[in-house]
Amino acid sequence: MFNMPPPCPRLQNPQSFYRPTVPTAVAVVGGRSSVVVLSFVGISMSGTVVGISGPGHGQTVGCAEVRSSREVAEPRCVKIKFTFGKKSPSSPSEFEKGALVEATSDEKGFEGSWFTGKVIENLEDGKYLVEYLTLMTNDESGPLREEVHSRHIRPYPPHLPSAHLKLLDKVDAWYNDGWWEGVISKVLRGFKYVVYFALSNEELVFDLANLRPHQDWISGKWVLTV
Repeated sequence: MFNMPPPCPRLQNPQSFYRPTVPTAVAVVGGRSSVVVLSFVGISMSGTVVGISGPGHGQTVGCAEVRSSREVAEPRCVKIKFTFGKKSPSSPSEFEKGALVEATSDEKGFEGSWFTGKVIENLEDGKYLVEYLTLMTNDESGPLREEVHSRHIRPYPPHLPSAHLKLLDKVDAWYNDGWWEGVISKVLRGFKYVVYFALSNEELVFDLANLRPHQDWISGKWVLTV
């Protein structure tokens, strides 16, 4: 988001503003070679641009001064410098050293699975060195380490209660040292569930303790899938 200046006090008097209906402002974003087209919500008679709305949002995002103080009869273009803040630490493309994560793979037979690990190092080209918590090297001399691209990595999901799982709920099942995406196809007695895995076209029985509600990491937020 933009780091915006304080609101314009002149907005309290809506009668003193001219309101053009066409896009009229260009914002040059500081530190980046890009131009953002904005539109004026109003221009005061003293030459203050007020209520600049961002592209596609229709929201007031800030104010800027027009150099001329004479009455504005026509829309004019101004250059407005905005400063972007740093990317959010929760961005899926940025993980700190030591962060607990889950990693997946496009390799055949591993689609729809997530394995827990921690970030050892931030590498180049959007990759991370991840040390798995449940996978060992072939000679079992230590935890398996792999280079994982950012598109195959996500934060470790928050805990959600699984006491109310029901038929057709999408879940993750703990199997072969990882979490595998599936759907509950049958509810059994004694807190047991049959889970169907579409990619392998098989069904397996799991205890409630080995299931969790499925969540997707979308645009920096966890979304519960139902």
